[in-house]
Amino acid sequence: MDILKKFSGTWNLIDMYVKKGTSFFYPLGQHPKGILIYNTDGYMSVEIIGENRPAKLSMDFAAGLPEEQLVITQYASYSGTFQICENMHIITHHVNFSAFPNWEKTELKRSYTFEKNRLTLTAIPIIRKNSSETDIFKLVWEKI
Repeated sequence: MDILKKFSGTWNLIDMYVKKGTSFFYPLGQHPKGILIYNTDGYMSVEIIGENRPAKLSMDFAAGLPEEQLVITQYASYSGTFQICENMHIITHHVNFSAFPNWEKTELKRSYTFEKNRLTLTAIPIIRKNSSETDIFKLVWEKI
């Protein structure tokens, strides 16, 4: 099967974690919700909502209430184009827009593996300062 066709479609977030040495950290909780979309034109979009996101808000963002502030820390999204390097099993997301401004106009490289109808994306490992341990960020998606 053509690799672009394998990626193309809509994916539901199954798991998201950071492996820190021998332990696991769940930055958006153990049950975040998310959707990832790749199309055959080379565009992608992702949205992830943390499990601790408030159910309802006052919508008074100017007040800076803890609930409104929590929304920002419980949400991640970006969109742009993507490029696949099949022989290295790397997909690069070229970020055009992001809820996190520092990601705009950057490239996010992820290694990928497919297992049945699941796609695992792994960020480039981060080596901690003053330590030899690495942090490995993984997202597991299931095709809808």
